[in-house]
This record gives sequence, C-alpha cells and structure tokens, in this order.
Amino acid sequence: MAWSNAVHGYWCNAKTYPTTCRWCGAEVFFFSCDCGCKVFFDSLGPPWPIHECSPEHRYAQAESILGKEGLARAMSRFMMTPLNWGPESGVEERYSQQVIQRKRQPAPPRPRLVRQDPAPGRTVAAVGRLREVAPRIDVHQVLAVPADSVIGFQLLGTLAQEDHARITLHTGDLSKEDGQSYTCLVPHRLLRTAGAAHGDQVFFSLHALDIPGVRCVWVCDAIEGL
Repeated sequence: MAWSNAVHGYWCNAKTYPTTCRWCGAEVFFFSCDCGCKVFFDSLGPPWPIHECSPEHRYAQAESILGKEGLARAMSRFMMTPLNWGPESGVEERYSQQVIQRKRQPAPPRPRLVRQDPAPGRTVAAVGRLREVAPRIDVHQVLAVPADSVIGFQLLGTLAQEDHARITLHTGDLSKEDGQSYTCLVPHRLLRTAGAAHGDQVFFSLHALDIPGVRCVWVCDAIEGL
C-alpha cells in the first residue's frame, strides 16, 4: 500500500470507533468517512488489516442471533462487507498516528461529553451508543406546537405524520479528544427495524431540521445495530 497516495483522513471527515464484531466477538475498529467507506479493521495503523469473519462463522452466528427470517436482511447490511475500500486505498499518516495515540492513552474515569446542538444545514453520520430512550413522545408537546393547528401541522411537516421516539447517542471517535452527545427524534419504524436497545452500539445518521419560528432539532434518518 502506497502511503504517499493515501486517500482518507481528516480532509474527508474520517472517523474511527473501537467496538466489537457482532459475529465473532473480536475487538475491532469501525472506520467511516465522507467518501463512503464503512469498514472494520482488526488493528490501527499500517497495513490497516480488514476484519473478515469466515462466511461459515457469519452464517452460524447470524442464525443463532437473528433466526432464519432475519438472516437474509442482516447479511446484506453494509457492516458485513467493506465498501469503497481496495488495494489502492489508504489512510494518511497524520490521521493514522493520531488515532493510534488516542487509543494508547489511558481512558479517563468519566470521559468528557460535549452536547452537539443542531444548526441549519448540519448533518452527522457516526457510530455511538444508545444511552437514553423515550419510546413514545408527543412531538407537538415537545416542540410546543398546537396539535389542532393547521399552521402547526404544516410547520412540523413529516414529523407530524408518524410516531416518534426521542433518543440520546454518545460517540467516541478516536480522532477527537472529547466525546459527543446527540439528542434526536427518531421515527418508530426506524427504531423498531433496528431493534436497538439502551446500551447498544449503532451506526446512525442525523440531519438538523430547522422549524421556522420554533427551533432546530436533530432528526434521525437511519440507525443500524453494529
């Protein structure tokens, strides 16, 4: 791998998260970036070895966890196969050294979490742990928009068209000193499909929805268990 031709790093918003493989239980690192990379590594730094469970092991573990009905859908999820990652891919040395250094540093007893407030135009795609779940909320009440108001219904748009939960996610990207905390609204259908519960590690994507005259809120577009 030619490190002088590295294509991923700070410039493409690379993120690296320590986690465990849901299929074999091994300690791995999940890497993602704005180029579309989503891949697990066995260890940090060159040659960035990709974590690959044997197909036989994957199927046996998946069937025992999900049952036969959920197996086909689970095996097609992005985390099963590296995307946009080939022999020509690499990670810039500066980013590589940063995440290795962060991993080697002793973890603080209580890592600092910084609340991330939504702002118009902001989007987030990250890996985090599901820390708080309010399974059923009244969106009108939370946002102080009258439920019987036509204008209020129009302001909320799709938020008023289906049931939502409110969740809080904590991230721990090794390329950053502090953790981040996101509180968002998530459609019940997404949370139900993900099957995620308190304490689970998930991949999620959010966008900031600016509601004129009300406020800006994080809305979850996708959530998948790792």
